[in-house]
Amino acid sequence: MKGFLMFLLLTSGWMSAQVGIGTTTPSSSAILQLESTDKTFVPPRMTNAQMVAIASPLNGSMVYNTTYNAMFVRTSNGWKNFFETSNASIVLNKTFSSGNNVVATANNTYANFPLASTDAMTIDNAIYTVTGAGKIKVAENGVYMITASFSVSNMPTGVRKYVIAVYQNSNIVGYLSRGTANLESTDEWGTSGSLSISAAQNDIIELKYVLNNAGATLDAKIFNIGITKLK
Repeated sequence: MKGFLMFLLLTSGWMSAQVGIGTTTPSSSAILQLESTDKTFVPPRMTNAQMVAIASPLNGSMVYNTTYNAMFVRTSNGWKNFFETSNASIVLNKTFSSGNNVVATANNTYANFPLASTDAMTIDNAIYTVTGAGKIKVAENGVYMITASFSVSNMPTGVRKYVIAVYQNSNIVGYLSRGTANLESTDEWGTSGSLSISAAQNDIIELKYVLNNAGATLDAKIFNIGITKLK
């Protein structure tokens, strides 16, 4: 009997292009209308890993993400938490105390930004995972805008080469900033820049820097990384 009733419901829904559950008079503007005073609508429930593994989801697809205990909807900008209205982003930032000797300065040698997951000011966990110092894995294909900066509190006098570079899966793909600094006296100094790149699911984006000072370490003042998924 239940099978017969379901057949009638589906047939009626197909013929009229409308289905009502809990109502015999679905709105003419609705393809599906649910009515209840003691039941809930439960969408598919899955982990974040299962969600991002769905092949070619249609925009408007909805799931309940059990990893983050939130509803997610698929948009042209990827999976979005219902309660987050801005583009998926991550910001890592750290201000250092004096006398830290954090900044490596071997000439023409790239060093990782000294930022870890504990330095996250904000992070969309559905898209980004911090995997190491200055290393961030992205969970979706897309275009990502990367910004980064660093500064030292005791830059020596003279000419010093500097670079901020972006690596993708261990290969350098561009520079956010590069040039030479020339200070007349020891002082605070810093540089910053931005770059947009295309990245695939599970790519590792890595920020590195160069600051030539013949290997004599300098005191870090601020290091910062920001990544935003544009589309």
